[in-house]
Amino acid sequence: MRPVVAVLGTTAALATLTAPGAHADEGRGNTKITNVVVNGGKGIPVGTGGRFFGYRISASDNSGLRSVEAWLWRGTSFDKRTALTGGAGAHCDRSPCVAGSEIEPRREGLTNADAGTWRVRVSAYAQDGDHRTLDQAATAQVLRIAKVTTHAFPTSVKKGYPVVLSGDLIRADWERQKYVAFGGQPVRVQFRAENSGSFTTVKVIKADSKGFLRTTVRATADGYWRFRFWGSSTTAAAANAGAYVDAK
Repeated sequence: MRPVVAVLGTTAALATLTAPGAHADEGRGNTKITNVVVNGGKGIPVGTGGRFFGYRISASDNSGLRSVEAWLWRGTSFDKRTALTGGAGAHCDRSPCVAGSEIEPRREGLTNADAGTWRVRVSAYAQDGDHRTLDQAATAQVLRIAKVTTHAFPTSVKKGYPVVLSGDLIRADWERQKYVAFGGQPVRVQFRAENSGSFTTVKVIKADSKGFLRTTVRATADGYWRFRFWGSSTTAAAANAGAYVDAK
């Protein structure tokens, strides 16, 4: 198993937090863990550097809570896990408890294959010594960050005339610590009129093997054109503000 670095909660952090041993769900007394939310219920997009996120843990005990701990892990079961990261702990006397953590791919030895669904192990400790641990209290998506660019030519054209859009789709390579081409992926071509607050999809194209994007559209009104990658099971969605085209 790869080494892990624990990141503790904020001002209510525990003094120490060590990697948990391998065992199934266990507990003592009437401590309960009722809900666990990771990163506000959204995926955790991770680039080549560190990424902070949080746990929100709902738990209870008739004597009151004392502290919580949480970890992300991958594998067929916790005692056969292949990776462990995102350790967090916090003193907490009321529910829900909030604890902050960080994922840093190089420090924690993550490979690109580690992107996807992780499970969440949570422990809650009570004032009277009772405790509860759930190895699969929730799941979380740990995703590679993607980036997409959009360029338009020409940027000023008569209404109804063609405009060439081009750009690149790349994503974080955790192993090489840089962004690399993300080829063969479907990307939406979207338009937002100058006075509109939302983009509309015009068509869908695919990036070539080097992640290059190119298509032709018709400029029917002033506004912004952009490419949007919708995301995948291993890679976060990506978009940009768009390239402005003046349709005269």
